Order: sequence, then structure tokens, then C-alpha cells
Amino acid sequence: MNVSISNGNTKLGGIPSVSLPRTTCNPNAPCYKTCYAGRGNFVFDNVQKAYRNNLEIWSANPVEYENDIVNSIPIIGMFRWHVSGDIINTDYLKMMVRVANRKKQVKFLCFTKQYDIVNEFIASGNVIPKNLKIVFSAWKNFQMNNENHFPIAWMFDEKDPDERIPKSAIKCGGSCSDCGICWLLKKRQNVYFNKH
Repeated sequence: MNVSISNGNTKLGGIPSVSLPRTTCNPNAPCYKTCYAGRGNFVFDNVQKAYRNNLEIWSANPVEYENDIVNSIPIIGMFRWHVSGDIINTDYLKMMVRVANRKKQVKFLCFTKQYDIVNEFIASGNVIPKNLKIVFSAWKNFQMNNENHFPIAWMFDEKDPDERIPKSAIKCGGSCSDCGICWLLKKRQNVYFNKH
């Protein structure tokens, strides 16, 4: 079985992505129970089967998982990690780094709430390549250790705004194919998304 790579969606446009089941997400995150990946098209049997299939391939044969992704993405362009799901563990993050190093002309993006995995990776002397943008995803009242000053994507709820969102944060326009700013964020920069 091959890894299922999406060719895009209404927000990403034609940007390819790979996703995993929500069980790979941080279960303590406040968005875990109400995640957008738990409703709409995401709950279709074929979509859920594809996500489970991806996780099964990673678990059984991580080399195949990595090679399938490398062989499925373009030589140049953009790629999104995890429209659903998140970084599983350090080995998975190492694989993401290898993929970025194998595809140096591709810009990779990963939003994550697996802060500890990323921080431990850096503390162990590892380096995130410049073409792999790791963006910490923040929700109100959710503790985030960002000791390495990764860019932050804030969830904005008009009814209950998070006062930590900097005034300099860039508002998401809702279409990656028209913007792409998240792939270019630098350390200490911020973007915010309306709750979805």
C-alpha cells in the first residue's frame, strides 16, 4: 500500500499534503475534541481509511513511508505536513527533516502542538532545515513552551479572544495558494487564524 498524498483542498489550493489520524495529536490540546478534522469531509470513510493507512505504513515500514512521500511530491513547490494529525515522535520528526533535506527546492510547512517533541529534538543538537517551517499552534489557556522562538499560529476566537496574540500578528486570509506567508514565517513571527 502506498502513502495517501492529498493534491490539495479548498484552503490549500493545489498544495499537496500528507495527513494522519487525530490520535497522533496532543490529546491535552483544547482543540482535540472539537477539531475540524473530526467533521465534514474529514469523517468520510475513504478519508479516514487513508489516514489510518498512512499511520499503518509509518508504523510497519517507516522507510517506505518516507520514500513514498519523497517520490510523490514535486521537485519544486510547497508541501504541507498534517492537515489532520501531528508529529508522532522524535523518529517521525527526524524523517520529516530527512525529507526536507532530500527535497531542498520544496518548502515544507508543519503546524504542531507537539511542542515537547520539537524542543527535545533541538535540545539534542538537531537542526530543522530552512525549507521546513515548524510553526507552533497556540490556543487560549493552553501552555506552550516556545524556548526556541518558533513562529506561532494563534487561534482567534472573536467571542473569547486570546490576549497573548501580538498586535503584529498577520491575519490568515484563508487561502494558502493566494498567500503562502506561513511557509515564509521567521522565528518570533506570528500569524492568527479565525477559529475553524
